[in-house]
Amino acid sequence: MKADHSQVVAELSERQLINDKTNQVEDHLKSPRKVYLGFDPTAPSLHVGSLAPLIMLIHFARHGHTPVIVMGNGTALIGDPSGKDKERPLLPREQIQENAKHLNEQIRHLLRIAPSNIEFYNNSEWLEKLSLIEFLRDTGKHITVNYMLAKESVKKRLEKGISYTEFTYMLLQGYDFWFLFKNHDVTVQVGGADQWGNITTGIELIRRREGKEAHGITCPLLLRADGTKFGKTEQGNIWLDPTKTSPFRFYQYWINVSDSEVPMLLKRLTLLPLEEINRILQEHESAPEKRIAQKTLAKELTIWVHGQEEYEKVKLASEILFGKENLKRLQELPEQTLQQIIQEIPSFKVQIPDDGIPLLDLLTGRLSQSRSELKRLIKSGSIKINKKTITDPKALITKENLLSHNIILIQKGKKDYYVLVNES
Repeated sequence: MKADHSQVVAELSERQLINDKTNQVEDHLKSPRKVYLGFDPTAPSLHVGSLAPLIMLIHFARHGHTPVIVMGNGTALIGDPSGKDKERPLLPREQIQENAKHLNEQIRHLLRIAPSNIEFYNNSEWLEKLSLIEFLRDTGKHITVNYMLAKESVKKRLEKGISYTEFTYMLLQGYDFWFLFKNHDVTVQVGGADQWGNITTGIELIRRREGKEAHGITCPLLLRADGTKFGKTEQGNIWLDPTKTSPFRFYQYWINVSDSEVPMLLKRLTLLPLEEINRILQEHESAPEKRIAQKTLAKELTIWVHGQEEYEKVKLASEILFGKENLKRLQELPEQTLQQIIQEIPSFKVQIPDDGIPLLDLLTGRLSQSRSELKRLIKSGSIKINKKTITDPKALITKENLLSHNIILIQKGKKDYYVLVNES
């Protein structure tokens, strides 16, 4: 454990993990502190946007501070306007409780690498006991409407409208911070950049009610070069729950990030020493086609989120599909991993007759509607069946071509892969 606990701020800064921080937070962190991160259970899983604040918390733990997780069952009943351009739908209490159960399990798994005990709380324990009169007198009295209207989360919503319910959200989160400060000695709150207004409201409430200081640090939201959020794809979020985003797709997501984005992601989302990251980036620059940096990022994050065993499976599957691994390895893949592949790349169900079917007939309507285009691709050597180039459009595909699990692997060009699943 490091003697100067405040070095966590320097490390977060070097890793580009600080967006905003309170003044004198370094001095405050010279002694071990309790640092809290909150999650509203509005979904049954976190997505990759949650990895940055979680890794922040792990860095705090590595520097001798105590991580605190607050599950926001109470605030989830209200809805956070931060980062939203319209009113959130109110969720049923039962759904929030079920979501919270899943998130607690997920967060405990992700924080398994934190070298300290972690405290867990649920804000419904205190918020649902709070009377309206008590809340207005002891919390609302200390925070002016002018103060609240100046916050970005509210200002952005004024034109389209914001309900009184969501308007009061920052007071509830501020109350959370005060309650944790008063009852559990929590003095620092962390979160994404969109939470700065909520965090500083809690700091202000503590100052007014207790006459003492508290602190906050936020990390930048994970944004691509074009300004869009990481984790968003045409199919939606990249979730951390393997039933919502398969480990294979999760791994491929990081393999495919751009060269311009991967240095930032390695610094922010992994625990690799910065010296090692710089060495990896130098090696990557000398041979970018090998995607060394992306493979390192995908490895570190897949092991963190899904474990070593799952990483080995999806890495092998990726190498078989997109690399030079032989088909024998494909046939050794567990059924579950193979199903992940089938779900994540285009696949088609076919029925191959006992006497076989010409390749052109098999591919027409599946890889393309144009027989002439497919014939040209086959003749030019752009089609591979089970890793072997086929140049004869009349070549017969029979059941002998089936790999284990009754599949045929097809490659069109260098990057397009398909799986045909024979239903016999």
